[in-house]
Amino acid sequence: MNRRVLVVRFSSLGDVILTAPVFKILKKSRPGVHTTFLTKMEYAELHRANPHLDEVRAFDPRTESFKSVVDWVRNGDFDLFVDLHRSLRSRLISIFSGVPTFRYSQDRFRRFTVIARPRFGARKGMRPVVERYLEVVGWEGKVGSDPDSIPRLYLKDEDLQRGRQWRERLQGELDGRLVVLLPGAKHPPKQWPNAYFSELAQMLAWRGDIPVLMPPPGREKIAAEVVNQAGVEGVRLSEPHEDAMGLASALAAADAVVANDSGPMHVAAAVGVPVVGIFGPTSPELGFAPLGRNASWVHLGLFCSPCSKHGKHPCWRGKRYCLDQMKPELVIEALDDLLERVQAQKDLYL
Repeated sequence: MNRRVLVVRFSSLGDVILTAPVFKILKKSRPGVHTTFLTKMEYAELHRANPHLDEVRAFDPRTESFKSVVDWVRNGDFDLFVDLHRSLRSRLISIFSGVPTFRYSQDRFRRFTVIARPRFGARKGMRPVVERYLEVVGWEGKVGSDPDSIPRLYLKDEDLQRGRQWRERLQGELDGRLVVLLPGAKHPPKQWPNAYFSELAQMLAWRGDIPVLMPPPGREKIAAEVVNQAGVEGVRLSEPHEDAMGLASALAAADAVVANDSGPMHVAAAVGVPVVGIFGPTSPELGFAPLGRNASWVHLGLFCSPCSKHGKHPCWRGKRYCLDQMKPELVIEALDDLLERVQAQKDLYL
């Protein structure tokens, strides 16, 4: 029986969020186990309030040497190293520390078959990343069949209060549902057109909702352009949140979120807010769909999509049909369907 287990995932935002069920499954399957999570400094706060996690070790590659991390692992008396990153760094740490290691399967061949344009038949999608994470620690099943398999982000009271204050400031005197629109993404090719986000903001404002544009740090111009193009009273512009917990606090205070396929999309799903993910050059078939009863997505399913794992590459067809043909009417319809479903679930328990 493993008594001290080290789970490693250094980055990035969405992947760190998706590790959450692993800690709970470890606690359930190994009574008395001590769980430690090793991640980069900017993501360390995300799981500090997780009741199924005993310790978080923050790693800052800018100020800390690789050797110091290896020494820390070696001196930590760990019985098992769970590598959910499978990077060169995580491999070397496990090798030099001498700790028995389990690694998750990236299933690269299946990913290739999903991305490659098949000559015959439909693509066979990959299992969700969370399912492959859980497989490493002995869990068997389908993600969603057990509530414990759904990523959840735990917020402290001060985080919730921070989110309420953010909402009160943005909402002002307006009544209506506050819908956060996240037009950013790590890779520009998978960003839904700004003009479409502007149209969506117009539609929401005209019917009495409060659309709030939230840019990623350092890219405030994206959201400002959307607000200016919308040109409708009631469309709000939020400041970017430099820290991950600030982002989580704000999204938890919203009534709904619409986001490109991105880390913040997974944050929204993990705090339980209704979220619609927009997939273009990437696809839910790659295993990164937002999870939970309050999560949904839009994907046109064109023969050319997905064309890459993370949406890094320019469209080989010369035009992003996967996003350009995804009109705002389709996204707002998906949002309304999701909100109706969420409300129906609430009504069942009244």
